[in-house]
Amino acid sequence: MKVNETGRYIDIRDGEVISFESQVTEREMNDMKKRVLENMQGEPVTGKRKGVKAALIAAACVILIPAGAMAADKLNLFDKIFGNADESVVEDYVQYAPTDEKCYTDENDTYKITVDYCMYNGETGAGALQFTITNKTGDGRKWYEVATVDPYYDDTWELACRETPEIYAAPRVGQLLFGVGGSLGKNVVFLRESSVDENIKTCIMLIHNVKKENAKLVVKERQYAKGIPGGKLQNILTVDIPIGESVPTLKWADEKGDTQAVLSGFDFMVYGIKDGGQEVSVKLKDGTEYHIQNDEKKVMNQLDGSLYDGGIWTAFATLLDLEQVEAFIFDGKEYPVAEAVK
Repeated sequence: MKVNETGRYIDIRDGEVISFESQVTEREMNDMKKRVLENMQGEPVTGKRKGVKAALIAAACVILIPAGAMAADKLNLFDKIFGNADESVVEDYVQYAPTDEKCYTDENDTYKITVDYCMYNGETGAGALQFTITNKTGDGRKWYEVATVDPYYDDTWELACRETPEIYAAPRVGQLLFGVGGSLGKNVVFLRESSVDENIKTCIMLIHNVKKENAKLVVKERQYAKGIPGGKLQNILTVDIPIGESVPTLKWADEKGDTQAVLSGFDFMVYGIKDGGQEVSVKLKDGTEYHIQNDEKKVMNQLDGSLYDGGIWTAFATLLDLEQVEAFIFDGKEYPVAEAVK
């Protein structure tokens, strides 16, 4: 499995609680629906774009809300990142950020960022979140770079990343970089296809190795600094990431009870290895096989990947219904669902 500085197969070029339940009123739910749809479409649904209401309880950072109540309106949660997969298999596990909580939005004189929602795997600490960043100056500045595909993967390859443009860590002064906690610059970020306004961009970001209790999205800007070539990174915005119920997973353990592998509908983790992953797939009950990576067949459906001391993690370009999975296969080793930990 090819893992580079960004965790996947792109050419970087020169770049580098309080927790409590809340009863949500119908009006508040409608406000949230409007904001999410505005961010998806790049323009307000009705009237002017609404600002975030003052927080009822400023110290609160996570409010658990029934996620499925909103997702049913429009299942276009993750653009084309997961291909044409049926998003209904994960909609109940998407946590939306309440509009009346300040911790999900932040702004300075130049930028405003708002986190809309997040899907999370509690076993691997991975997920996918949507956020919207607005350039308040309206000058259309280019705060990002679009990554190019590694030339190794020519047109003969089935390559997931061709569908949606990826942006990466800002190499130049005036550009932005996104990360979670200490993982700045190591997260894959995609621009939504609907982000046509040059001053309002909605993005989908993949996260990994994130603990629920300190899930924060951090934005840094590369700023000019005398005597420092390329400038320096300055923390400019920080917002909380809404983490709800984990997506379902399948888990396999050895005779000692130590976890060997974990599979969710969008990612996997294999423990106890330091290399490998040239042939990874999921066998389905209907007899078909979804290839995450197969060098011989020239298939690369990996969206992001990282090597850890404990093993290999990968997010892939579909959303699997685990009820339809028969086995997970990693470099010839098969993990049957029948042998998964109950």
